[in-house]
Amino acid sequence: MVRQGRGRPFPPSPRPLRWGPGAASVVPFVPLTMSDLMSEWSTNFGLAWLALGVAFGLHVADETAHDFLAWYNPIARRLRRFTGVFRFPPIFTFWAWLVGLAAVTAVVLALTPWAFERRPLMRPLAIAFAGINTGNGLLHIVAAVTSRRRVPGVLSAPLLLAASLWVLTAAAHPAEAAP
Repeated sequence: MVRQGRGRPFPPSPRPLRWGPGAASVVPFVPLTMSDLMSEWSTNFGLAWLALGVAFGLHVADETAHDFLAWYNPIARRLRRFTGVFRFPPIFTFWAWLVGLAAVTAVVLALTPWAFERRPLMRPLAIAFAGINTGNGLLHIVAAVTSRRRVPGVLSAPLLLAASLWVLTAAAHPAEAAP
């Protein structure tokens, strides 16, 4: 009998401890190979969602620090001439834009516990949010390449793109949903 603090013995184990995928009821699965570890990380929906929330917040900070609206609003005005009756794309004032994106960032980060629980609502929400941010990240990168200059938001665009693709990958594994 193994002794613990103050001389009390540990209770005997009902079953011998086993390691590996078949022993999940006794001991949680511990990845033993690099491919197991990579598979575990690529499908961890909660971590992917948290990474996307942080990347989105950093992207908003990057756009704010590099005067995104001074670059975006003139382009939006030119595009509005072609849309006619439709008032698209929107033109923003600084505070409305910043408060709106800060609120989105706060909501995304507040939903992180639900992502770790893999609640059913989170999968379609994640696919939509990650899809939008994949397009956003690509748009910033393509705009920087075609204009041959650093556009606002391009510094954080690769991080946003990577986090978005991670969420899309993790969301594609519904079999790992919580019971």
